[in-house]
Amino acid sequence: MSEKPKKGVEKRAKWLRAVRRATPALIVIAALAGVVLIAVVLKKRDDDKPVDKRPPVNVETEVVRPMPEVLDTFEIVGRVEADRVAEVSAEAEGRVEQVFARKGRPVRAGEKIIRLNTDILQAEYNRAKAQKEFNDREYNRISLLHKKGAATDNEAEQARTQARISEAVFSIAKARLDRAVIVAPIDGTLDDVIPKVGTLVKSGDVVAVIVDMDPAKVVVDVPECDVSWLKDGDKEEIIVKNSPDSTVSGRISYISKRIDLGSNTTRVEISADNRDGALWSGQIVHVRLLRRKQKNVIMVPLEALIPLENGKKVVYVVESGKAVRREVQMDLTLLSGQRVCIRSGLKDGDRLIVKGQRFVSPESAVREKDKIGPATQAASQPTTSQAATKPAR
Repeated sequence: MSEKPKKGVEKRAKWLRAVRRATPALIVIAALAGVVLIAVVLKKRDDDKPVDKRPPVNVETEVVRPMPEVLDTFEIVGRVEADRVAEVSAEAEGRVEQVFARKGRPVRAGEKIIRLNTDILQAEYNRAKAQKEFNDREYNRISLLHKKGAATDNEAEQARTQARISEAVFSIAKARLDRAVIVAPIDGTLDDVIPKVGTLVKSGDVVAVIVDMDPAKVVVDVPECDVSWLKDGDKEEIIVKNSPDSTVSGRISYISKRIDLGSNTTRVEISADNRDGALWSGQIVHVRLLRRKQKNVIMVPLEALIPLENGKKVVYVVESGKAVRREVQMDLTLLSGQRVCIRSGLKDGDRLIVKGQRFVSPESAVREKDKIGPATQAASQPTTSQAATKPAR
């Protein structure tokens, strides 16, 4: 092979080796150039974007603070009943001679209400008394003779029997005479006096009705889903409409073990102090019953929540001057006026947007017009849900 071809081959080989050694460096340089080119293009695009010159949205916020204790209650309509109703019956026959008490007045147990004519009863009493005294003397005389052997055993037994019979007859006559004066069997209010003076009454006739309203009994029909929260002795609140003292305290005295299948409710009775007479039989009242006590509960205004199409609820809080959307979980069993319990999605110290939240979007600038603290009134007020509107049966 000549010298020239050999030199050409050697040059070509050297060039190929140089190209192979330079290839990685060229790839790196090309990649860097691409990155720089992309950054320039993106910067140009950002420069071309219109600047958001919208002014901040004016909003009002509330600082989220958990309430130390919230009473979970529900209101239900109830009916007042008398604790005791006594229908007083005559136990003797006779004409009404005098009425001692007037309707609507309080009476004490043993107080006179009506007196019947005692002419016949007194005569029967006198006869029974005389017969008893005679038989007692006769029995004493025969007994003395019997001891001396001057009277037989049969005569002594007959005298003793007659004395016992006359004693029983006398007791009956005395009881009838005593019961000619009809007295109140219990303390209470004389709700009705049926006969007038001169009326003839017979034994067993109802002559008066006494109602005992202290304590008063409030009856409510509690839905089956709520009755499990209640127990005997629980203190409850009775709300009396159109009364200067609008609430009365009471305690559960009875919870029925049966459920009314028609209304799916259970009868519950509440005993309430009624010395001031604020409650009367047949009155319709509202009763606030306590389900449970909740600790460290977050309550927020209902209007702060925004419903989404998927059924979820969101709120907006302010962070660094911008609106941030939060998904929240509610507990609709805890309501206090226009406030609802939030189980998750908010924490202590969040600045919740309570007005203007429907005019903001995520990350939009906001201006806090007025900062208001959490409502303290809701902490002192029990949460209430309307459980029923019909009065108890």
